[in-house]
Amino acid sequence: MLNFLFPDYRFDSIMQIHRKWLKEQDIYSILLDVDCTLKYYSSTTVLPEIAEWLERKQKQGFQFCLLSNGRRQRIQPLAEMFNLPFLAPAYKPLPSGCRRAMRMLYVDPRYTALIGDQVFTDVVAANLAGIRSILVNPLRPQEEPLFARVKRPFERFVLNLHEKKTSDASTQ
Repeated sequence: MLNFLFPDYRFDSIMQIHRKWLKEQDIYSILLDVDCTLKYYSSTTVLPEIAEWLERKQKQGFQFCLLSNGRRQRIQPLAEMFNLPFLAPAYKPLPSGCRRAMRMLYVDPRYTALIGDQVFTDVVAANLAGIRSILVNPLRPQEEPLFARVKRPFERFVLNLHEKKTSDASTQ
């Protein structure tokens, strides 16, 4: 019943998502959340190791689109830095932003995933759009704006529920 809240995959960090794993999952196009996924909320630049990860994945042939609920003027400089298309604001959790981003990239939803740090925006948007959802832990959650921090306990509840559901299913 609550499956649209559950991520398909979870990682501690975007840095743990490797080319081999993406190819094994048939994921070739990636929609990327920005704040607390690629950069600290208050920062104007991507962390160097994440910038290197992104550039390496681009060279390996993966397609990207930045997909953020942030304002256009905040996201555009980052998109230009990596020569990426972007959609901001994306109005996640509505799936229309994901669909529009896939049209921008000319990609098939079967080979697309969204990587983000929030259940109620990123995971729900991906799941409603029919693409894979990859949840990563937020970068410096203590720096997030209040509206994001307020959601975190509810997200932990949902994720604990999901873990219980998957562990119960595996013991049957």
